[in-house]
Amino acid sequence: MPRHCLSYNSNQETSRRIDGSEMRQASHPSSPSPATSFPDRCRGFSLVQLLLTVLCLGLAGYIATSEIRKFIHHSQREAFVAELQQVAAAFEEFRNKNGEWPPATGGEIVIPRGMESALANTYWLSGLPFGGGYEWVPPPPPMSATGALPIADAPAVATTEPPPPAPAYIAITACTPRPALALSTADLVYIDAKIDDGNLSTGRFRTGFNGWPVYRVKANR
Repeated sequence: MPRHCLSYNSNQETSRRIDGSEMRQASHPSSPSPATSFPDRCRGFSLVQLLLTVLCLGLAGYIATSEIRKFIHHSQREAFVAELQQVAAAFEEFRNKNGEWPPATGGEIVIPRGMESALANTYWLSGLPFGGGYEWVPPPPPMSATGALPIADAPAVATTEPPPPAPAYIAITACTPRPALALSTADLVYIDAKIDDGNLSTGRFRTGFNGWPVYRVKANR
C-alpha cells in the first residue's frame, strides 16, 4: 500500500481515538467538588442573623431580670407587712405588762431598752431590705388641762378632764446613715390596705414626716 494511504489511515484512526475519548469524557463528566455542590454546609451565620440572635437573648435576659426583681420586691414587701405587725404587737405587750412604753431611742440605731429579746430577730438594727429603718417614737409626757407640764409641788386646782394621751409610733425613717427608702406611694397604699384602712391619711398606718410611713401602736389598757 502506498505510504500516503497509510498516513491517511493513521490520521483517521487518531482522529477517531481523540473523538472517542472526548465523547467518553463528555458522557462521564468529572464529579463536582463538595465545595461547589453543597455551599450551604460551609456557610456560617450572616451578620444580620448574629445581631438578631444577640438581640433576642438580650431581650429575654431583660424580661427575666425584671420579673425576678418584681418577685424579690414583692417578697420583701410581704415580709415587712408581717414583721411590722409583729414589732407593734411586741411594743403593745411591753406597755400592757409594764404600764409604760419603752424609752425613746433618740434617733440612734439601737433597740429600745427592755425590747432586746423581742426585736432580736427583726430588721431593727440591720435596716429594712428596701432601705430605711425602724425608729421608736413614744408619746410625750402627759400635759395638764392648761397645756403645761404637771409640777409636783404646784397647788391642786380644779381642772377639766385631761386630753387623751398621745399615741406612740413605730416610724420608718431614712435618716443618715440609713439608705434611702425605696418604697413608692403604690407600695405604701398596698401595705396600708393589708394591715389598715387603705388610706395613708387616716388609721394606724399613715405617712408622716417627709412622706415616710409611721404605724401607730396602742395599749389595751
